[in-house]
Amino acid sequence: MRAGEGVIRWIVDNGRPMTLDDTQAPGAPLAAHRHSFIGVPMLNNNDVVGVLYALDYQNRTYRAADVDFLLSLARRAAAAIVQIQRLDRERRQRQLAETLQGVGVVLSSTHTLEPLLANALSALGDVVAYDGAFMALFNEDRTVLSIGQGTYDDSRLKQIVSDKLPALVSDNDNAGSLLSLADELKSPAGQSWICTPLVHHSRTMGLLVVESCQAAAYDAQDRSMVEAFGSQAAIAIDNARLYEQTRAALHTTDALYRATRSLIASSKMDDVLRAVIEGTRTALNADLVTILRVDMEKRSVDTYMRVGEGVQALDELSFDEMWDGLSGWAIRHRAIALSPKGVLDARESPYVQARRQATGAGSILVTPLCTHN
Repeated sequence: MRAGEGVIRWIVDNGRPMTLDDTQAPGAPLAAHRHSFIGVPMLNNNDVVGVLYALDYQNRTYRAADVDFLLSLARRAAAAIVQIQRLDRERRQRQLAETLQGVGVVLSSTHTLEPLLANALSALGDVVAYDGAFMALFNEDRTVLSIGQGTYDDSRLKQIVSDKLPALVSDNDNAGSLLSLADELKSPAGQSWICTPLVHHSRTMGLLVVESCQAAAYDAQDRSMVEAFGSQAAIAIDNARLYEQTRAALHTTDALYRATRSLIASSKMDDVLRAVIEGTRTALNADLVTILRVDMEKRSVDTYMRVGEGVQALDELSFDEMWDGLSGWAIRHRAIALSPKGVLDARESPYVQARRQATGAGSILVTPLCTHN
């Protein structure tokens, strides 16, 4: 045995028994008040799973029979420990499977996206303990829908999404927090967090973060559990999105059917225009819908009809103002014009831009109504 090496470490490294008749002898590695020592490795298939040792406060010489007895007992103890560990792993796996099954039921019972995300963070507490959690979803328009105590601004999160691999940081003073947790909750030794991307059909649709205010709070098993939960959540989120898309498509189809039926039954111009407006507002769930009927030769707006919020507060529209705005652009180019809220649109004249800002107009979608000629 090398100088300064503990007897337990020596037994583990060498996989052999050790006896000491007198621990008070010069260079003995045990405390001076202990006198005799016997220790053996606990072996299972030649793997050391522990050490079994005995101390005697009286000087004695351990015999070979004592070593054989302790080895026999250690083998039985090692087999029992390995069996208990295996049963414990199986129990945890069953518990995880049951928990994830319950989580799947909870998540699949919610068909709208935002309530689903709230339910997901609540159900996550049944899988792993946390002080803070955060979930981000990536929309097709590149915006991010977030819920929880964080934002998608951290470069580490973006790297995890890019790699499509879960990450675990535990007991690392330099890791830093990912979430907006109260300072008084955080441990001086550092925080622990797990982040997993939400991937379904090879498509990354978001990410999930759980964080503990304590260092060394999570291990590889916790990471696997969060990753499995993330897979369940990704499926539920994808289903919720498909449900919302299907519902929106049915809503649009129904609105078009109703509008078409009204158009066929109408014989007056105002009734026709109103049917178009009502159908459009229902299909798009718009706050305000306007329809213009223009005479290009006379440069006049013959019909100006609006339905929705703020109708009374809006003035009549002149041909010049219409022509200088998005409606004029759509007519000239015979193309649809989409303009987001809060952004100056170069297709509008400065006067129209200023008026749009003054009235607090939101996003605008304009489509031309063209005849065959």
